Amino acid sequence: MRFNFILPILLLLFFSCKEAKKEHEKHINVFGYIKGQLAHIDTVPYGIVSLKLRDTVAIDSTYIDAKQLRAIVKPFMDEELEEDYFNENFTQSVFGDATIGTITISYLSKREKEPIERMDVYANPQTGDIRQVYILKRANEKEKSGKKQLLWVHNQGFTIYESVLNSNGEESSLINKVILQ
Repeated sequence: MRFNFILPILLLLFFSCKEAKKEHEKHINVFGYIKGQLAHIDTVPYGIVSLKLRDTVAIDSTYIDAKQLRAIVKPFMDEELEEDYFNENFTQSVFGDATIGTITISYLSKREKEPIERMDVYANPQTGDIRQVYILKRANEKEKSGKKQLLWVHNQGFTIYESVLNSNGEESSLINKVILQ
């Protein structure tokens, strides 16, 4: 009779005392989120406006289609990272910001040569819904390009900021704001 009570307790102790495997934190799949936004754009009849600025001066504005939108965002989508690679090469931190009412999940590269330097996900603390995504790509010396930044606002569009060197060596900024109407 005692054995019936002792066996479950021993089994419980045995399994609870086993060394727990260290599991990697699951990261938010930023690229999967953007792919989902692109799929959403395909299902809603948005008017898509592309507004280009050089050093805050508008140089072009035009309506574009979803295919052109994808071409604009493609340089950021080429860097999609597998879960294991991501866990080995990025650190994660979480910050609750009461002033803007979001939770910010930041991913920082551990390596200097990683094309993606930083990713931030801004989420609603009550619902967990993503409000914005920010991606910072490192400068590419081979292509003579400066840092590129993408700020995607949920169901509203995105802005790409790029610093470039002019032929005279001066730095200027190019901004491409894509608005979903």
